[in-house]
Amino acid sequence: MPDNEPIDLLVVSHGSSLEPDCYRPIDEIANELLDSPRINAVSTGFLKQNPSLRQGWRALKGPRVVVAPYLASAGFFAERVLPKKLGFPPVEFGKPFEFEGRQVIYTEALGTDPALTDIVETVALEIADGQRGPNPGDTTLVVVGHGTPRHRHSGKSVHHCVARLSPRGIFRDVRAAFVDEKPFADNILDECRHGDVVVVPYFVCDGPHVKTDIPSAFGISKPIFRAPHTVGAHCIWYAHAIGTRREMIQILANRVEEAAKRYSSPPSSRA
Repeated sequence: MPDNEPIDLLVVSHGSSLEPDCYRPIDEIANELLDSPRINAVSTGFLKQNPSLRQGWRALKGPRVVVAPYLASAGFFAERVLPKKLGFPPVEFGKPFEFEGRQVIYTEALGTDPALTDIVETVALEIADGQRGPNPGDTTLVVVGHGTPRHRHSGKSVHHCVARLSPRGIFRDVRAAFVDEKPFADNILDECRHGDVVVVPYFVCDGPHVKTDIPSAFGISKPIFRAPHTVGAHCIWYAHAIGTRREMIQILANRVEEAAKRYSSPPSSRA
């Protein structure tokens, strides 16, 4: 099969039964790739809303499919839950296999791409611009992920992002925090010694965690994005989730291109 033959793309994510519209940017970002000569068809599927994961899979008819988890991190959902719900056996990221008569490549979660560090920096500097917002050199940047004790790699993307940003010296301090593992978001302000704090959610959409749980952890009852909130001695500025950014189109396109190159390898039979 020619390496340049168009492929189908299935973008999978968590979804929300409470706020399904918050995942609309994922559909929009995925559909942007229809303009690529590499892509024949695009579909999306979600764990907690329609279209379901299997509905997204069945919507595609081509012989080669790249499945890209639109998730903020590696871990429990990317490695176990989504493949299982799709009907896949245990997967190896980036390794072609056959399933239901098609050649499939299941990529790593988009949030593991190092380029997301630049997106976080851009988002934070759009707030801490030294004009309408605080000066970055006087600001603590807090990157907040979900995290989970169920998988030791869940927080790795956030920790790697912070490790890349800190040496750049743009912000006075850069810290990681999480909703569901240490260091917890509701304790992180105790470690922020400087008054101005910019909080960037390392999430794929502005869902319940971003709209409610994280602001509440920081003492913000009625969050307004990109506006100052006074909490004790701190002035907190709150950003949208990074997964809603248009830069994610290129992140997704890069993953597809990387996966497509692997189709020259003989696939293993899984179903």
